[in-house]
Amino acid sequence: MFPVLRRIWWTNPRVDGKWRIPAMVGAWLARAVGFVLIVGGCIDLNVLWLFGRSPSFAELDEPRLATATQIWSADSVLLGKIWLEDRTPVTRDQIPQSLVDALVYTEDERFFSHKGIDPLAPFAVVWSTLNGGKRGGSTLAQQLAKNLFNTRRNGGLLGHVPGLRIPIAKFREWVLATKLELLHTKDEILVLYLNTVTFGNNTWGLHSASYRYFGKLPQDLAPQEAAMLVGLLKGPSQNNPFTRPARAKARRDVVLGQMLKAGAITKNVHDSLVALPLGLEPMQSSPSLGLAPHFRDWVVSWLKDWCKEHSCDPFSDGLVVRTTIDSRMQAYAEAAIDDFMPQLQKRFNGEWAGQAPWRYKDGREIPNYLDSLARQTRRWTRLMDSLDGDTASVLKALRRKERIRVYTPKGFRDTLVSPIDSIRMTRQFLQGAMVALDPRSGAVKAWVGGIDHEFSKLDHVAGTRRSNGSTAKPFVYATALEQGMSPCDRMIDEVRTHVYQENGERKTWTPHNADWIANGDTVTLRNAMGRSLNTVTAQLIMKVGPENVAATMMRLGIKSPLKAVPSVGLGANPVTLLELAGAYQPFVNGGMRVDPWAVASVSDNKGRTLAEFRHVPTRVLTENVAWLMTHMLRGGFQEPNGTSLALYSYDVFQGGRELGGKTGTSSEHADGWYVSTTTDLVAAAWTGNDDPSLHFRSGMTGEGSRTGLPIVGRFLTRVFKDSTLPYPPEKFPPPPPGMKTKWNCPTPWPKDTLDSAATTTDSAGSFVQRILGLF
Repeated sequence: MFPVLRRIWWTNPRVDGKWRIPAMVGAWLARAVGFVLIVGGCIDLNVLWLFGRSPSFAELDEPRLATATQIWSADSVLLGKIWLEDRTPVTRDQIPQSLVDALVYTEDERFFSHKGIDPLAPFAVVWSTLNGGKRGGSTLAQQLAKNLFNTRRNGGLLGHVPGLRIPIAKFREWVLATKLELLHTKDEILVLYLNTVTFGNNTWGLHSASYRYFGKLPQDLAPQEAAMLVGLLKGPSQNNPFTRPARAKARRDVVLGQMLKAGAITKNVHDSLVALPLGLEPMQSSPSLGLAPHFRDWVVSWLKDWCKEHSCDPFSDGLVVRTTIDSRMQAYAEAAIDDFMPQLQKRFNGEWAGQAPWRYKDGREIPNYLDSLARQTRRWTRLMDSLDGDTASVLKALRRKERIRVYTPKGFRDTLVSPIDSIRMTRQFLQGAMVALDPRSGAVKAWVGGIDHEFSKLDHVAGTRRSNGSTAKPFVYATALEQGMSPCDRMIDEVRTHVYQENGERKTWTPHNADWIANGDTVTLRNAMGRSLNTVTAQLIMKVGPENVAATMMRLGIKSPLKAVPSVGLGANPVTLLELAGAYQPFVNGGMRVDPWAVASVSDNKGRTLAEFRHVPTRVLTENVAWLMTHMLRGGFQEPNGTSLALYSYDVFQGGRELGGKTGTSSEHADGWYVSTTTDLVAAAWTGNDDPSLHFRSGMTGEGSRTGLPIVGRFLTRVFKDSTLPYPPEKFPPPPPGMKTKWNCPTPWPKDTLDSAATTTDSAGSFVQRILGLF
């Protein structure tokens, strides 16, 4: 090669001692070619590290694109994507010919005839400039090289010399474009190009842009839509169709003109297309939109941890995550939250109308509550800086009205309100969460982490722990059954003071029932759990041992720290909604524990499965005890004054379906819980304020049967009515063979209740009549 270059460089343009014009031009052209080859070679080889690294042939052959990771439901619905660049690659058959024509005839009209460098491009640029145009000279392959390998930022040592960075980048783009043309077909270059470029508004690649602007797949784009997208390539910000529609249309029409000029469309077609409006159908791309946003956040967190161990990037490797979520059940769970929480919020607001709801446990208002919250905001910091640290002036400024974006029951609204009142408004919003599991496999079927992801990213399914109240009681009764007691054993409903030791200190504990009434009756254990009697449950805790209750809870799936004190059985320890629902699964799964799981598989961007996940069940209860617990959980529906009776007002028992359930209410009615069980579904809900000092005044408004149960009821009604879901009406199985424990001892219903049921036609009377049919 070097002898050839030497001959080119030293070609003598003189013949017989005289200058010859053709020879002279040829000599200078030869020297120019030689100069380009030498400089290009030096840049490509990064001689003396002067020019910066160039990509290898392997990198050029399979360029790496930052591709969005996709999160899919079990029923093949795209739940969402996570990305550094919102890119989903397309293939050649997904690119309409009209878009190829628009791109080529606008950006690189000789694309199909050159080999990466268009020798006529410089002359076309000069001609365009002289005529007032702004035509670029880079071919599609050169633009691809620039986009793929960031050539403008990799100039080596000489790149820091003023005036050399751009020439070095241009030379590198010429070299890389030539290599790309050698390694790829024209169609492959088109595909790479359209998968690489940005179309503005945080869209990367054709697939993302088609959806963002027109809500379509690329193959469904109309010619004028394809032209608009191509027009965006020359200044996505200047031609933004959302903010500058006139400029976007003008640029689109220029592209259509290029297509007309090249013969890709006829004059009649051109005229009809330029007369059309942009026809935008904007589709938002936000982490808060779409199904299961809190769940998707959890998946991202899980995937980050998984990728640390498996050397992948969750944001740019184009992974495909298959989850266990069922999109239909997820939609029903979100609808249940959306339907009920505004009603619950209205109830809460009405109960505290005109009064501050932030209270100490003794009922006194917490002083300076809003001011203390204001001090934690960035607004407080800014005001303190601007007002020279004058606290009184800052507090006064916080009480002046201004336009603030405030969350309301209908979403965020610009509202004329003082900053301190905006804190008051948002602080009083209650949260609601729900999760549904398949108890046989542990698979999560639905996950709603809050009332509005944009309002609060905090996930109340797995990200927060709250006192779970009486939903802890089944673990007490399961412990008692394991120790040989039966559902028919009897205890007295009476208040007792219990003495115990905690950290060597003698303490007493005197729990009361929720209504503060203990009538002294002797009741079965099933009746006591069905009615959620604290008095009887406390006696049982002391009988079986608080440490054994805590051990049962942990064995069945509670992973949060538990203090083995008597109140452990009344839900004093905070737990997550997810682990609580998971710990109920062994009751209806024959005593087998399967920890809740939500990710089924992870694949790479080529469809190769990287990992699959399944959880192996382990036995944590005997089959007999598990069955007895399904019988105990049905007591909330079948025993007089059972706490789950309100579920009869929902259409969930059709076809003879049997359910179990347990309510839960924490101290001061700060948390409302409900867990329901069937043979093939566990559903659990929680409601409350993020600050437990904001709570309902009484059980009449804030207990679990009035807060958590309605969410579960609404969810189950929708699920059971959907014939496409695999939940036919089923009864719990009969007792296992050889069951010797006495269990069939229903408590008689009071005569006045029977008389009322016989004469009442409203829902209360009808559901009591339905209860009577269960015996």
